Amino acid sequence: MLNSFFIAGFPGATRVPRNGQRVEQAALCGHERFYAQDYARAKKLGLLVARETAQWPSIERIAGHYDFGFVRRRIHSARAQGVQLIWTLLDGGWPADVDIMRPMFVERFTAYARAFARLLRDQEVKHPIVVPINEIGPLSRAGGEFAHVFPFLEERGLELRCQLVRAAVAAIDAMREVMPDIRIMHVEPLIHVAAHPFHPEDADAADVMRREQYAVLDMLCGRSWPQLGGHEHHLDILGVSHYLSSQFYYAGPRHPGKMINPQAAEWRRLSDLLSETGRRYACPLVIAATGHDGAGRAAWLRYVCREVQHAATRGTTVRGLCMSPVVDCAPFQFEPRSSSGLWGMSDEEGERAVDMWLAKELREQQRLLERLQRQGANEASIAADKEAAHSRTASNRALDA
Repeated sequence: MLNSFFIAGFPGATRVPRNGQRVEQAALCGHERFYAQDYARAKKLGLLVARETAQWPSIERIAGHYDFGFVRRRIHSARAQGVQLIWTLLDGGWPADVDIMRPMFVERFTAYARAFARLLRDQEVKHPIVVPINEIGPLSRAGGEFAHVFPFLEERGLELRCQLVRAAVAAIDAMREVMPDIRIMHVEPLIHVAAHPFHPEDADAADVMRREQYAVLDMLCGRSWPQLGGHEHHLDILGVSHYLSSQFYYAGPRHPGKMINPQAAEWRRLSDLLSETGRRYACPLVIAATGHDGAGRAAWLRYVCREVQHAATRGTTVRGLCMSPVVDCAPFQFEPRSSSGLWGMSDEEGERAVDMWLAKELREQQRLLERLQRQGANEASIAADKEAAHSRTASNRALDA
């Protein structure tokens, strides 16, 4: 399914302020200009898969007219480097003339997704993987319920969630009409919410917030709100995003509370969260975004990889791990500058400084993974040989009888 276990996640979300022009993260981090150098760097460190975003507002500046020039150039560049691309169609922004809360949004997004699938087919991309809409849950909550991000709506979170799920379902069906072998990945956060030890009365509310992380996936597969068109076949690959801040104490419905310390009793191991999600949905799992800001980034990668291995011993296999963002990004408005990347900000020539500690840890985890894969292959071969010997013995006994 993936060319490599480790994936390079390049920033590509669209940021839209309350006042002013939208900004593309790919431009802020320099990837928009230096994608070819970035692919070469990724390949050199064994990252043969990259997450990219097709910025819809830039592609469809005029309704019904699609300029896929930059998408086509990145496909050609990645192919030359032997890098597989996972494309996200919508991440934070849409054309200015589209009202996301009206039925026309679903029609426009579906047409855009169909045109994107035609592009992949015409470019002869084999078994492409596409994320229709990135993290529907956080977008509908922050943008539709509390007006923290675009489209800055209040108390319409459920309405926005339903609209986005409806659009994703229609887009999946349209893309599969064009390319039946296309793979679909949905990305949603993997979180844990607990009541603070000083406020045990919040336990029920915390559990409700924790279980809400599954609301979008349940809609997509038709377990809830079947009128939206969701069905089990709309779940293909399940991507989860998880960071140190993904576990927090309940502090009311509007904002996450204080982050849970990994040493606290309320902290849950990532392997437990992965196993729970794997049991709930029978889909291949990918950690689609993870990382840590600052000096602890290497230690965090080590922790995540160990948890992935532990989950595997319990029957939950993770197919890939995306380091995201894999390059540092300049701040947008009041956001802090990202310093969690494997590489830093680009200079005018496209050069990036590498974080040696994180690169060293990546190499170590790659070697460990290769050793575990060889061990698993040897065990599978031994088991197959034993099964074949058992079958031959049984056949000989039957012939003797």
